[in-house]
Amino acid sequence: MAPSQSSKSNTSNTLNRALRLMRLLCETPTPLSLTKIAKTLEVDTGNLHRLLQSLQDEGWVARVYDGAEYTVGPLLMNNFDPWHPVHNFRRESYPFLKQLHEQIRETSALILFLGSQRVVMDAIHGQLTLSSYYDVQLSSPVHGSASGKILLASLPAGVTNEVLGNEPFQKHTEFTPTTREELDRHLTQIRETGYCISREEAFNGIVAYGAPIQYRGHVLGCLVSTAASADIAERDDVSFAAKLRDVANLLSASVPSIHQMKFFLTG
Repeated sequence: MAPSQSSKSNTSNTLNRALRLMRLLCETPTPLSLTKIAKTLEVDTGNLHRLLQSLQDEGWVARVYDGAEYTVGPLLMNNFDPWHPVHNFRRESYPFLKQLHEQIRETSALILFLGSQRVVMDAIHGQLTLSSYYDVQLSSPVHGSASGKILLASLPAGVTNEVLGNEPFQKHTEFTPTTREELDRHLTQIRETGYCISREEAFNGIVAYGAPIQYRGHVLGCLVSTAASADIAERDDVSFAAKLRDVANLLSASVPSIHQMKFFLTG
């Protein structure tokens, strides 16, 4: 049965609203509230909320921590206007990413946190190519990966519970933390040391090291380096992780656009 004219019109209107919404978010350097978006686009808040939820589920839109404001999702990160702070941040961060790669010669990535989502902004591949691991939106287990645990360590308790869901957490390898008590020990260690080590917790045969990128008490993302666990002895884990922490701290203190990135990511 062919769609009715009314059905076609509704679909066209929804698509038009979605495109206008994504364009607005790409042009705006800070997250926007539901009310602000509705007023700008001149649409009903109820319909807009449903549209935002659908786009968020697909990765086109993301919510900031408290869920009250929205920004672009992982799939829109490369569609900003040229003047957007994300472009400046990526460009200014590259020398630090390159410095890290030259120090450890392993695959290294710059990752930003969009609410509870992890987005790869840039990467330099090393001895072990991990193109499937470093997709635009990371899907590695949040409770077992270096980037995921750094994200969890930075979130408010209520948001952490929402992201993790119920125990036991899915077991991906024999080393994956599956209880909140075990995971909390990992998160406390990250906060105390300023780095994360994930040896075969997310994937067998893979070790990852990470360190948070911070600005005025806000964790905006992280640097992560990943390698074959057989290539790096466990006794060298702390040394590798400390190198990431030092570069991440230098990046956090040196990149001029990090101030604008704080407002873009957290409002």
